[in-house]
Amino acid sequence: MDILIRKDNEQHGPYSEEEIRQHLNAGTFSQDDLAWTEGQADWTPLSSVLSGTPVPPPPPQEKGFTTEKPSSEKPSTSSMKTFSESIVGKLGLTARLTRKQAHRKKLEMVDLRQADYQTGKKAFEENLSPDLHPGTRSQISALRQQMDALGIATEGPAVSLTDKARAVANTAARKARVEALNLKQKGLLTHLGTKLRGNPSDDPALTAEISGARKTAESIQNLDSEIELLSSQTFTWARRPLLIVVIGIGIAAAFFGNSWFRGIHQSSRTERLAAELAELRLKELKDIGKERQIREVEHTQLKLDLQKREIEQQQQLKARRARSEADQRQHEADIARQNAERKRLIAAEVALNNALYAEKEKKLEDQQLQADKLREKEILEAKLREEQKLADAAREKQEKQVKALAYADQKLSTLSLEPEIRISKGLTAFGTLTECVGEELRHYKDLQAKKDWQTWFKGCLKDGIFSSDRYPDREFLTELKQVDAMAKHARTRRYHLLVKTKIAVPRIWVLKIGPRGSYGFPAELYDIPEHVGFKEHPDGIGYTFPYEPDGGALVLILNPAPGQFFAVKNRAIAEYENVKDAFIKQTEKLRQKKSLGELNEEAVTEQIHKLEDGVRAALFGFADRY
Repeated sequence: MDILIRKDNEQHGPYSEEEIRQHLNAGTFSQDDLAWTEGQADWTPLSSVLSGTPVPPPPPQEKGFTTEKPSSEKPSTSSMKTFSESIVGKLGLTARLTRKQAHRKKLEMVDLRQADYQTGKKAFEENLSPDLHPGTRSQISALRQQMDALGIATEGPAVSLTDKARAVANTAARKARVEALNLKQKGLLTHLGTKLRGNPSDDPALTAEISGARKTAESIQNLDSEIELLSSQTFTWARRPLLIVVIGIGIAAAFFGNSWFRGIHQSSRTERLAAELAELRLKELKDIGKERQIREVEHTQLKLDLQKREIEQQQQLKARRARSEADQRQHEADIARQNAERKRLIAAEVALNNALYAEKEKKLEDQQLQADKLREKEILEAKLREEQKLADAAREKQEKQVKALAYADQKLSTLSLEPEIRISKGLTAFGTLTECVGEELRHYKDLQAKKDWQTWFKGCLKDGIFSSDRYPDREFLTELKQVDAMAKHARTRRYHLLVKTKIAVPRIWVLKIGPRGSYGFPAELYDIPEHVGFKEHPDGIGYTFPYEPDGGALVLILNPAPGQFFAVKNRAIAEYENVKDAFIKQTEKLRQKKSLGELNEEAVTEQIHKLEDGVRAALFGFADRY
C-alpha cells in the first residue's frame, strides 16, 4: 500500500507502510499528520490509514516532483512553482538535518563521554569489577603515581635571579606535565567506562551510571537513523552540513591565528634565549663548586693518611716493647723451671728407694689379699649366675605368658561357636529361624565376653586336655599351643541347634557340608529324622539336634508337598550326585598326576582345597533353588 503524507503544508511520498513505520519510529512523521491513499475522498490522519486494510497504489505522478494531493486540494499545474517548492522543502530538510547532526555531536562528544568518564572513575576509585580490564586500571594507577610524584617535588631555596627564574620555569613545567597527565588519565577513565558499558554482566554498584550511558548511546543510534533518513531526502552536498561549517570556521581561524602565532613565537624565542643563558651560568657555578669540593676532599684525605701513619708507628713501638718484656719473662721462667726439675729428680730418687723397700714388704700382703678376693669373687659370680638364670627363666616365662594371653585375646574373643547355616528360600518363606542354645554354649560365650581365659583353661585341665606329654607344663598359658588346644576343645564340643518352624519334620532336609580338608566328598544329604540326636522341642516351637562348630556347615532345605515329593527329591539327589561325581573324578585325576610326578603334595592339596570350595559354593546354591 503506497501512502502520501502532508506535513507542515508540504507533500511527501509516496511511501510503503513499512517506510511510514520507520519514519514514525525516527520521529520524522507523527500519527496526527495527514495521509492519502488511492480510493480515499479526502486527506485523513495517518493513524486511521495505518489501521485500515491495504488499498491499490496511489495515482501516477510526474517524475521528479511531489505527488498531487486529492481533489479537495488540487496541486499546482506550474512546473516552476513545483520546482521552487521542492527546493524550499529540501532546504528545510537540510536545516533539520543540521540541527540533528549538531545534537548528535553534542551527545557523542559531551554527554556520552561525560557518562563514560563518571562510570570509569567510580569503578576505579571504588575498585568495582576489579577482574575486568586490568591493563587499563594499571595504566591509570601509574599515571596517578606520576602525578603524586610531580605534586610532591619542590625547588630548593633560590639565591640568585637565575635560580629564581629556573624555579619558576620548573614549576610551570611541572604544572603543564601534571595537566597533561590529568588529561591522559581522564581519557583512560573514559575508555574504561566505555568498556564497562559494553560488558554484558554489570556490577550492581554501577547500574545507574551504565544505564544512563546506554540511554545516551541509544539516543545517538536513534538520531543516526533519523539523519540517514533525512540525508536520503535532501541535496547530496548538504548531507554533511556540519563538515561544511567546520571547514569555514577552520579557514577563518587559520587566517586570524597566523598573526597571533608570529607574535607568540617572537616572545617565546626571547624567553628561550634567557633560559639558555641562565642554564649556562648555572653550569659554570656548578663546575666551580665541584673543583672546590674536590680540593677539600683531597686535603681531608691527606690529613687522614698522616694520622693513620702516626698511629701505625705507635702500634709498632708498643709491639716491640711487649716482645722484649715477654722474652725477659720467658728467660726467667726457664731458669726457675730448670731449678725445679733438679729438685724434683732428687726427691724422686729418694722416694723411689723408699717405695722399693715398702713394695717388698707389701708384696706378700698383697698376694694373700688377692687370693682372698679371688675366692670371694668366684663365689659371688656363681651366685650371680644362678640368680641371672632364675631371672631369665622367670622373664622368659612372663614373656611367654604375655604372648599367650595376647594370642588368647585375639583368638578366643573372636572364636565362633555357631555353625555356618543357610536356610533355603522355601523355609524362609514359612518364617523358619535357627538359634544355637544350651547351657554349655552360654557358658563359653560368657567366658568370651568376660575374657576369663583362666576358667576356660581350668575346664580344659579338668577334661584332661593338657595331661599328655604334648603339654608337660600345666601352668596357666605358658605356650601358644595351649590357646590352640583351648579353641579346638571348645569347637569340638557338642551344642544344640534350635530350628524354629511350623513345618512338619518329614518336609525338612539337611545338607551337611564338611570342613575344608575332609576325607573324601565333603558333604552329606539326609532327612532330619535320620539325623542322630534329633528331638522335638518341648514347647512345640521347632526341633533341636546336636552339632559341632568344626563339623562343617548346614543347609536346611524345604521338602515339597507330597504331590511333588519324588520329582523334587530325585532332582535334588541327581544334582547332589552330579556335584559329588565331578569332585571324585577331579580328585582322582590329581592323585594320578601326583603318582606320575607331575604335581607335588602341596600342589595337590591346594587344588583339592579349590575343588572343595567349589563344592561348597555349589551346595550353598541349594538354599536359593529349593
